Amino acid sequence: MERISQTEKKDRAWNAMRTLSKKIVADSPREGKLVEIFKGKHKGKVGVVFWHGRDKFSTSQYQTSIQSAMSESKGTFGFRIGVKTSGGEKFFTKAEYTIK
Repeated sequence: MERISQTEKKDRAWNAMRTLSKKIVADSPREGKLVEIFKGKHKGKVGVVFWHGRDKFSTSQYQTSIQSAMSESKGTFGFRIGVKTSGGEKFFTKAEYTIK
C-alpha cells in the first residue's frame, strides 16, 4: 500500500474542493443564465435570470455553517431570482425552484 504525505493529502483535498465548487457555480442560477422553474407557481416556465439576491424572509438563518457555506456558493437556498421569459413576462421566485 502506498503511503501518502500530509502535503499530498491536503493537495488532493483542495483539488477536490475546487472541482466541486466549479460544478456548484456552473449549476447556480446567476444573472444572465437561462433557467427552467421546476416547482411553485411558475413551474414549467423558462427564462433568463435578470436578478439574484438574498431572500430576507428565508429560514436559511437556521442552517449550520457548512450548509450556509454550500448554499451561499450555489446561490439557491435562501435566495430569490427574477426571471424574464421570452414572451416578456417577468416574475420572482425562489432560486431553489430551479433545481431538479
